[in-house]
Amino acid sequence: MTLSHYGPGLGLGLGSGLNAITAQQAGADFFNSFYVREEADLYILPDGFFYNPDFRIFRTEKMGGVRYHSDFDFEDRRPKGLAIYVDFENGSDGNDGLSETTPLRSFDTALDIPDVVEIYIKRGTTGRRTQISAGANIFPRSMSILTYGEGDNPRLTSGENNPAWVQNVEYPEIWQFTRSNTDDVFDFADAGRFDSLYKYHRPMALRHSVAEVAANPGSYYIDADNVVYLRTYDSRMPDEDIIVALNVPGLDCRSDIDLFIHGIDVYGFDFNLSYNQSAGTRTLAVKDCKFVRAPNGDGLFIRDAGFVYFQNILVAESHEDGINYKTSSTQTRFLEENCVCIRCGVSLSGNDNGSSAHDGVDGIRLGGVYAHNFGPNLADTNAGTQTLNLGVHAFSSELKNGASGDADFWCSNGGEMWLQDCSTLGSTSAFGRSVLSSATITDLGGYVNGAGDDNGAVQ
Repeated sequence: MTLSHYGPGLGLGLGSGLNAITAQQAGADFFNSFYVREEADLYILPDGFFYNPDFRIFRTEKMGGVRYHSDFDFEDRRPKGLAIYVDFENGSDGNDGLSETTPLRSFDTALDIPDVVEIYIKRGTTGRRTQISAGANIFPRSMSILTYGEGDNPRLTSGENNPAWVQNVEYPEIWQFTRSNTDDVFDFADAGRFDSLYKYHRPMALRHSVAEVAANPGSYYIDADNVVYLRTYDSRMPDEDIIVALNVPGLDCRSDIDLFIHGIDVYGFDFNLSYNQSAGTRTLAVKDCKFVRAPNGDGLFIRDAGFVYFQNILVAESHEDGINYKTSSTQTRFLEENCVCIRCGVSLSGNDNGSSAHDGVDGIRLGGVYAHNFGPNLADTNAGTQTLNLGVHAFSSELKNGASGDADFWCSNGGEMWLQDCSTLGSTSAFGRSVLSSATITDLGGYVNGAGDDNGAVQ
């Protein structure tokens, strides 16, 4: 799925944000059928933008639409070395893991093998808590986490392994078991909880009593004694498609190493990915992945990383920010290319974002969608922070209070934001662009406004 900005000539100016993004995808499919990379023009960075990336940016304008892309090459740069294979469902930790026919069963066992650099996870499989480390700094060295086989991305989840379900006496359609530290419950078999637009599974509906669960298929409730009550959408007994997500850390890296991840979906950890460095010289690259529900933190937390490259990733329904970049002692620089950050900030604090850069971070966003977050959809702040946003579509903050943060593009406290060929089509936000506290937003042209007027002066 390619998501970037396409001009009004491709029919993006109609309807709500949802209709607009649906039209955007239709425009993308149409535009890409004519798209030839050789026709792209090299993009020249604007004056005053100090990040000099180690990749090139190209701009293509055709049939009334605009698209941006980089030439960052994931495969060329990733760590290479000893490869180990993992099959969450049919592997065995008694195997050697050296081939697709002798895979291990757990991610943890693969990480423990001396000198392993590449871990390949079988597509179409789902890993649970007992197969995946839940703790600080789980990666022993620079690594590539990849996939093999056919089917959907493999899923890494914080799911409890083999819950001991028993049938409820009063409501036989309900199943229950006791487990502390539980947050969300997913049913990967329930098509009604699959977001067909953004292509991810939403958690089951949380109810407020056992009686409500009994009356509502596809829901769950957790009482004060940590009993989980669940009724599946089809009233079946819970099976391998049910994931009871636990409040445990996710993919956590605190060593100064390079980490490359391709084609993995991560569901339900406390935070799904944390890359907390100190040297400021290492690389994090993530491509074609989904990060869904981080019930107690940011979806992706990045500090002092050096260089970060996100390509075609989705971050959805995090407790706080979708992607949060910070820097303390060294500078973080990032690329977000064709990324989607939606429905983040479910803590309802009102100040969480789809993507946010702080404290002197420099970044580039190419294309992508940032929408329905509970705060400004894109928020960059603090002196020294600079972001260049090209072909980005941001719309419909869920803050809905008419304040300065009820905005799609938001910059404050001396931060600097450049926009070119960006849009807020279909937005219900009070402000398309909001500028506060000595910050600057510079319009380089091509902005299409579908939200309210600007808050503050845009250059």
